[in-house]
Amino acid sequence: MIDILILAGKRPRPGTILETVARILVEDGATLHTEWRDPLGAVASWPSRFLVHRGLGADVLQPLAALAPARVVNDPGACLRVGDRGLTMAALRRSGLPVPSAETFTDWYQVCQRAAAGSVFLKARSGLQGRGAGVLALETGAPEKPPFPGPWHVEEMLPGDGTDRKLYVAGPRVFGLLKAWPRDDTAPSLPFAPPSEMVDLALSVGSALGLEIYGVDLIGQDSAFRVVDVNPFPGFRGVDGAAQAVADHIAARADGG
Repeated sequence: MIDILILAGKRPRPGTILETVARILVEDGATLHTEWRDPLGAVASWPSRFLVHRGLGADVLQPLAALAPARVVNDPGACLRVGDRGLTMAALRRSGLPVPSAETFTDWYQVCQRAAAGSVFLKARSGLQGRGAGVLALETGAPEKPPFPGPWHVEEMLPGDGTDRKLYVAGPRVFGLLKAWPRDDTAPSLPFAPPSEMVDLALSVGSALGLEIYGVDLIGQDSAFRVVDVNPFPGFRGVDGAAQAVADHIAARADGG
């Protein structure tokens, strides 16, 4: 009997990835408890359960990482590190993976100087703010005042083909969605089968960062792409078969795989 504790940043709504995965696991015979009100208290109450978490803030991830749970998806320390865009890009660069050039600034004047030298993306250093939060394209220089608090992660604006290739990883399985870039929420997302080189790149990102369930954003053109963002345990919106793949990976890990 697989015994699983799911920690969530908020109550999982019907049809969302955590709710669907939890339902699949229960249907397959797992014993499962989902907690969003007091995640750390739940861990203390059931220390032996296999742990799964999604959407936790740094205030919970930090003490959770200090507990160093051995049976967990994803590793909370890895999620904390990936929440820092500067650390994430540096780790990928050290592993020889393709990423944009980027710098982190604490002085807004330095941001303005960098933006005056060429088009960039301005991003909050913390990537734990939620979908699309703290990201701004600066194509004609920076505004006089910062649009959000620093530190600021300033990233070169890569030439692209108008498409963001989003790769979603659940253990060994990699799914793909094509989305408009720059972002356009009115444009449809199209599933695609990632070619082998993109699959290898996505899995290498997970190995470099210590993640098992995650998303990778690629921007580029022709056959040259770079990793511009990584998200632990994304929502898998529009990805057919993802919930089953996530549930299968969690069950295999909880069962000792």
